[in-house]
Amino acid sequence: TFRRYARFSASNLKVAASAITANLGLFALGSIIGCVLMMWGGIISVLFKFYFDNNNDTSNCDDDCEMDMDMDGVDLLIYFLLSCSFIWTWLVSIYVGQVTVAGVVGTYWTVPREAESCCSSALVNSFIRSVTFSFGSICKGALILAVVKALRVLSDQLRDQERQNNNAAGSFLLCILTCILQLLEDIIEYANKWALSYVGLYGFNYIDACKEVLSLLKNRGWDAIVTDDISSYVTFMFTLITGLLNGGVAIVLPTVGILANSESVDKMDLFCIGLFLGLFAGAILFNFVGGAVNTTIICFAEMPGDLERNHPKLSEEMRSSWLDTFPTCGLPVAVAV
Repeated sequence: TFRRYARFSASNLKVAASAITANLGLFALGSIIGCVLMMWGGIISVLFKFYFDNNNDTSNCDDDCEMDMDMDGVDLLIYFLLSCSFIWTWLVSIYVGQVTVAGVVGTYWTVPREAESCCSSALVNSFIRSVTFSFGSICKGALILAVVKALRVLSDQLRDQERQNNNAAGSFLLCILTCILQLLEDIIEYANKWALSYVGLYGFNYIDACKEVLSLLKNRGWDAIVTDDISSYVTFMFTLITGLLNGGVAIVLPTVGILANSESVDKMDLFCIGLFLGLFAGAILFNFVGGAVNTTIICFAEMPGDLERNHPKLSEEMRSSWLDTFPTCGLPVAVAV
């Protein structure tokens, strides 16, 4: 299956990468989003620690000094709200980037002269739209997913608590609930992935964007095709490579230059810190690439003529790879939106 879809996925990635490299200011936006998320994560971590350190009895510790984390109704509510707050903020920040990328790719596709500089008008205008007119749609999509994710996290916590209390029936029921929530989470993530590209392209509200993009893919017969797209595996691998390389640099850095004579630090600790930071940065930046690929697929389904007119070489490659991969589907034709 991978071999079958490799060429078309490669052409999608090439168009997406072309749009992103023509607007390098997107990397600055990704860096800003990363800094915001790290600060917010630190704040939420402090709040978690402050609340549960002050509301759990640590006097009755076992031999490993593990405190009793049985939570009552108020504790569970606080746990859920803090989890939901962190996840919602994380998703809103990521989705602002995705919607901005979708607007940039759409402009690069249709009016390339407005999207061919570091801080192009397409980038600036797309970002402004994402934090103004489209911000409500972004928050709505993020909130729905954040609530489901937070409920799953809470369900996991309760399941572990029931296991510690040797309550097999409760643990089994919570395991089923967790599976249901995970399935619902996957469905919402799939819808958001495509709907937010539509929001960035056309400025639709969240509900209408979900209806339009899923209807488009279904009517085109592309709902199975996009499921089999392997671009996400490529971006995951690059994210992993970024983390590993960053971990390697973190190990080597203290041994060179002015840091060579510094106090020795455990190399595994350095590697883990570097790996975490690399994965964190890579996940945000390559998430932009994933958003650009999704937008490319939508634009190719709706506006193939614009790509041929503005980027003939890229268009020829996409058309050729499409016919090689899906010879019975024919080339897509433009549709009115």
